[in-house]
Amino acid sequence: MEKSVERMKQIIQRRLILGSFLVSGIAILVALQVYNMFRPFVGGTNYADFLRGVQLGLLIGVDLVAVFFLAKDLGLLRDERRLREAFIQENDERNAMIAARVGASSYGFTSIGLVVAAVVAGYFSIGAFVALLGAVVFEVLVRLALYQYYSRKF
Repeated sequence: MEKSVERMKQIIQRRLILGSFLVSGIAILVALQVYNMFRPFVGGTNYADFLRGVQLGLLIGVDLVAVFFLAKDLGLLRDERRLREAFIQENDERNAMIAARVGASSYGFTSIGLVVAAVVAGYFSIGAFVALLGAVVFEVLVRLALYQYYSRKF
């Protein structure tokens, strides 16, 4: 078990490195958005302001979530007892089964991909932006419903 906990430490350290790059990259995008460096190719000034606000909100929201998980991982590395508890919870068979039923492995990639696609599409098409944003909301709601269902069932 000791080797497994050490392996988990390495995984968390990698997550911290990748997470810090993510937070830094998003902070740069927020700064560029605040200084109005990106303007959409379609729509008038009302749409440009709306798109800027939504994209700024999405970027700040993703950044806050990433900072939360970075702080959580830093706390795990500093406290051996919490690290062991996290290792046990992460390798728990019940949690693994629920995650498999809900499709947790593909959820993160799909959500991030849809958010990035919505941000990029917003510069070219109002309809595509709204449709992709709706898809993100739908995916999150379905995932929450499935998680609640399987958590109660198992």
